[in-house]
Amino acid sequence: MTLVRRANSKHWYVQFQIKHQTVIRSTRTTDKRTAERVAAKIRAEAHGPEVPHAICDPHR
Repeated sequence: MTLVRRANSKHWYVQFQIKHQTVIRSTRTTDKRTAERVAAKIRAEAHGPEVPHAICDPHR
């Protein structure tokens, strides 16, 4: 996950890849620390809900 600032914007953007596709979203903040927290939430939402291993693993 990368935080970037575009030349034409005062806001921080988060950039990452999911299934070989680049995702770029605005964090809608100018503060880098806040942007890091927002970026973590954006990435977690993009990856979807986590499923416990006990449910995923048929051998458990």
